[in-house]
Amino acid sequence: MPQTLRLKKNADRRLKAGHLWLYSNEIDIQATPLKGLEPGAQAVIEAANGKPLGVAYVNPHSLICARVVSRDADVRLDRSLLVHRFNQALGLRERLFAKPFYRLVHGEGDLLPGLIVDRFDDVLVVQLNTLGMERVRDEVIAALDKVLSRGRSCSRTTPAAAASNSSSRKWRWSTANC
Repeated sequence: MPQTLRLKKNADRRLKAGHLWLYSNEIDIQATPLKGLEPGAQAVIEAANGKPLGVAYVNPHSLICARVVSRDADVRLDRSLLVHRFNQALGLRERLFAKPFYRLVHGEGDLLPGLIVDRFDDVLVVQLNTLGMERVRDEVIAALDKVLSRGRSCSRTTPAAAASNSSSRKWRWSTANC
């Protein structure tokens, strides 16, 4: 079960207005001390009255301490959600672009904060820009493979991404000269 992140009174206004970031000064640190949260972990966001508002991944060491991935408190950032969001993004881009040369995923714009995926025909360039996304790197790879089941990919993340190579994967991950 994920941890909870309780907001201060009236701190849910921006979230209800559509914002996907939570700032550290909006968190009720008496109810949920930020220091007790593991960086990159998922947490259920709660209003001051305890009502669940969604799910985010957290970074207690940053001014932007949480990035919302779903307004449904029962949803988790996992392969299933990634496949769903990638299919939505792909459907939109295929309607807008005649050829597969575009930004497939644009972070918050595609409800996947911290993730950028650029598509150049059968090559994907993936940027995992937050610890929360880095923690689901394998799920990102699997979801991209399911949605676009061919091609190769270049990752601009930590060298640890190179260690995730597997001969069974169709995507080739490299950190060199991306």
